[in-house]
Amino acid sequence: MTRADMQNSTADERDGDGRLSVTRSRRPVRQTAVSSNAATVTVPKVPAVIDSGSHGYFYDVDKVQHERIQYPLQYPAAVHLHEERPAQFIPLHWHRGMEIIHSFAGSLRVRIDGIDHQVNDGDTLIISPAALHSIHPNDASTPQKVLSVTFDGSHLARICPGLQTGQYGIAASDEHSKEVEELSQICADVAETLVHLDDEANYLAMNHLLYLMLYLVYPRFIVSNEDNADNASINADSKIIKDILAYMDVHCSEDIKAETVARFFGYSRGHLCRLLKRYAGITFKPFLTELRLQGAIADLLETAHSCEQVAFDNGFPSIGALGSAMKKKYGMGPRQFRRSHGSGVFRSSHAAGSLGR
Repeated sequence: MTRADMQNSTADERDGDGRLSVTRSRRPVRQTAVSSNAATVTVPKVPAVIDSGSHGYFYDVDKVQHERIQYPLQYPAAVHLHEERPAQFIPLHWHRGMEIIHSFAGSLRVRIDGIDHQVNDGDTLIISPAALHSIHPNDASTPQKVLSVTFDGSHLARICPGLQTGQYGIAASDEHSKEVEELSQICADVAETLVHLDDEANYLAMNHLLYLMLYLVYPRFIVSNEDNADNASINADSKIIKDILAYMDVHCSEDIKAETVARFFGYSRGHLCRLLKRYAGITFKPFLTELRLQGAIADLLETAHSCEQVAFDNGFPSIGALGSAMKKKYGMGPRQFRRSHGSGVFRSSHAAGSLGR
């Protein structure tokens, strides 16, 4: 699964030709383009943008983009059909619009605002706008087929502001309801239509299905649209986490430590690790390693850089450190991984696995 958009920090933009592209501000030292069926990823040089805040200084997530999605002009959402090999862990991120995930094959764990949700074959999950979430395949070696539909938050705010203020979910009592079955069928129809978008009639059909999805979700699957003390606490923590993620995304290739990041934001090391543990499910060091691994995998499979250069560019102190991290996660080192997977790790088996491609 491609790394999806980390956005209250997101400046939603649309491509004139309808193609989807993602720009990540992960490494501030060089620029590389990575192409896949789902996106074109550019790692630009990003200046540090900091504002004075109540906790010393914080990264302005409206200026430092953790990820920017350019939504296709013709549709209200970005749509991906993910069939990556191996299935990819997606670090903690967020979107301005809601996201709907449906698994046709493969199981995954989705952590949303500190709570784990299991998604099995045939399950559908709704992620609320601005919710912090990460995606964890239960078995990266098992084939997956997962649809993700990420709605353009700016577009939804214009056509129906209420869509952006509610908290969405599928209650246990609704799991076998007529509406959930209908939503699952729409997901299946979206996936089928996705591979035939060269037909103008299917262009209309895709828009019909996406708006029908919105019509069904709102207001049927709103679980809360009221502010309360718990929501206020989550929102405050969410803002802090987004600032921290923006900082780590820019500096993950540097020799940063939990103490350094905590001090930058005016927190103790323990408080920083507790926040990450609550929202990401892991503490600072493994989270930093995941960020670095994501960049290393992209470089191994989409560039001709040596394994030593890939390790250095992504913050690993040596090829041995990269090899140890990859063997722990993938069961093989960088050279074997590159030989085994070639350039296909971020590509679906379908050439039309992404809207607008």
